[in-house]
Amino acid sequence: MILQIHSEDLEQQAAIWAERQTDGLSANDQTLLRQWLEADARHRQAFARARTDSQRVTQMAQALAREPGLQSLPVRATVALDQPRQSKPWLAPLFATAAALLLAVFVMLPEYRTGTGEIRTIQLEDGSELVMNAGTGLDVEYTDAARRIILHSGEVFVRVAHNPDRPFTVHTEYGDARAVGTAYAVKTTGDQHQVVVEEGVVAVQAKTSPALLQITANQSVQMGQKLSPVTERSAEEVSQVLAWREHRLYFSNVALAEFVNEMNRFSHHKMYIADGSLSAVRVGGAFNAGDTGSALAMLKAGFGVEVVQITPWFSLLYPASEQASQ
Repeated sequence: MILQIHSEDLEQQAAIWAERQTDGLSANDQTLLRQWLEADARHRQAFARARTDSQRVTQMAQALAREPGLQSLPVRATVALDQPRQSKPWLAPLFATAAALLLAVFVMLPEYRTGTGEIRTIQLEDGSELVMNAGTGLDVEYTDAARRIILHSGEVFVRVAHNPDRPFTVHTEYGDARAVGTAYAVKTTGDQHQVVVEEGVVAVQAKTSPALLQITANQSVQMGQKLSPVTERSAEEVSQVLAWREHRLYFSNVALAEFVNEMNRFSHHKMYIADGSLSAVRVGGAFNAGDTGSALAMLKAGFGVEVVQITPWFSLLYPASEQASQ
């Protein structure tokens, strides 16, 4: 028997699934979502519409947040969004999400930020240079005695103007990377932040320890609850790690979850891992930043991944064997 679903109920189900996926799905929920999507083409269409509505509301909130005039308004005024029409009550959670996002944005908005696919170069007053990767947010704090970059998210490459009287530090949630005159990158990734040195010497200090660890050119270290051992790299490896500055991305035996996160930085066609068992699959390859089509083709051809494209800008990733058994 085919279950007949009222269109408004279907839209509401799709909106709920879209919100739950944004928040993170359990393995069981991932299976249920896949089954729901495969059950009926109308489900896939409704889900695509719900994802689009969610993205538009989020983009609207982010666009409002970039308006300079709004930042001087009281917070209660900035989050006073119109209520959704009664004809689409399932939009209510999306507007609530937008309101919460606006509240968070206006409480703490980074001074410098980049969007999807955007790489930005900033010349600082002392002659130092910042190159911000896509999806990055940071603040600059300069005093007569010190220069401090607060990296909230994403990745930044810094080329530091020499001045031993004003130490230059990149600060993250898990610690600091300090240099006097050098070139290095700091990247935030979940509970591990990475420091990679291209030139010179960097003193790295974990937030939980007073000890300083010095690393030099072609070395890297991870900052978490403690510092990892130093990793020796070749000059070519460092060049590949930092190739995002030229809109090139290199991956060598990385987890699929990391691969997806990095590719999604540069493309409006987002990939989502629909089955958690894929997250740790190791992948590799070289791509132009934003070339999601080549990335999806590579995953299908060489890494046992089935791609279900829901819309031109949204694809789900499943184990190929699981799809074949359906």
